[in-house]
Order: sequence, then structure tokens, then C-alpha cells
Amino acid sequence: MGKLQKADPAGIDLNLVADVAKQLAIESDRGSVVLGVAWMEEELTRLLKARCLPSTKTDKGDELFGVSAPVGTFSAKTLLAWRLGLVSDETKLKLDAFRKLRNEFAHLRNPITFSTPNIKDRIDHLFGLNLDISAGMWNVMLKSKDFAPVREKYKLSGGPEQLVKVLGPRSLIHFHICVVVAGLSYAADAATTIKPSVRMRAVVGEIPRDGGASPSSSGSSRDTSDQG
Repeated sequence: MGKLQKADPAGIDLNLVADVAKQLAIESDRGSVVLGVAWMEEELTRLLKARCLPSTKTDKGDELFGVSAPVGTFSAKTLLAWRLGLVSDETKLKLDAFRKLRNEFAHLRNPITFSTPNIKDRIDHLFGLNLDISAGMWNVMLKSKDFAPVREKYKLSGGPEQLVKVLGPRSLIHFHICVVVAGLSYAADAATTIKPSVRMRAVVGEIPRDGGASPSSSGSSRDTSDQG
């Protein structure tokens, strides 16, 4: 994706949003959800790697985040990011909901769309979790002169839940995917690698076997805390 340029003061890269939206638009309902969640997982993985010390297994893949690794699934990555404080409670709920929606699409053989009853239930749940995203779009629609015809056509006067009526579930779910992906991307770009507060290395001769004073306590000023 290259170096991301932040185009919005809230941290959302509008160029990335447009890129993701373009990719989702050419997919089926099923394909767009599978692709969108894969994009979320990619950015979540990048966020975790940016925060963690680098892997030493560069020739065999990442031993923590690779396939079949301890944190190799989207579910495990979401949980770790949340426990580390890299994502909020609300974001964790959104990621879990998108993962479950992805699983519905990926594991059902029959043709399904956003209108399929069990899929529609999950989408309604997602919209409930993403009211903050919907509210932002809703406020734009209420204030922008460009949306005046839309407001008049649909007699918009309620809250952001009316966006489904205006945009339809497909366009709205795509917008939510774009915002979540861009948010994770911003967090990954801003993350800094964790710094261990103390490094203790065992160096032969530093710990006297007879219980006597160590070299540092007998006058040596050498700092061996970072020596290998």
C-alpha cells in the first residue's frame, strides 16, 4: 500500500478509504466481506508487529503471528491487541462482529447476500456497534448542501439508523469496513516498539559462587546490564 498519507485530522487516511472502497465495490457481497476482513486482519497484524519486538525467525516466518502460530488467527490477534491496550473495548467488539460475519459468509455453501436473514441479523448488530461511524456520516449528510435532495427524498429527520434506508446495507457495510481498516492503519503507523524496562543478562563471573561481593559491589563501575 506504500506510505500512507494522513488526510483527515481524526486520523483517517481518505486515500486508503477510497482504495478499499474501490476494491470492495467490484466484489460480491460474500467476496467484499471476506476481502474487507482480510484487510482488517492485515492492518491489525501490522499494528501488533509495530508494537512488539521483531521476530528472530526471519527465514521461517513470524513465530508469533504466522500461520498456526500462537497468535495466528484474527480472533487471537484481536484479543492480544485489546489486552495490550492497542484497541478499545468498542473496537474489539467491532472486530469480533466483523469476524463472525466473515465466518458466516465463508462457511455457508448456499448463495447468500446481505439480505439473507441470518446475515441481515449480524449486519444489524454491526450497525448498532458502529453507530459512531454512522453518526459521523449522518452529520455530514444533514449539513452538506450536496445531500439536500437526498434529505428531501427520504424525509430524513431521525438518526443515523436511517442510513440503511438511504444507502442500503451493502454501501453502508462497505463504508464501515473502510473506516475500520483506515483506523487500524493509522494506529499501526503511530505505534512504537515496546522497550523492555530492564534487561538482565547472566555474565560469567558476575555472580560470585562463594556468596561474596560481586564485582559491581566491590568497586567496579562497569555497567553490565546491557552486555551480551
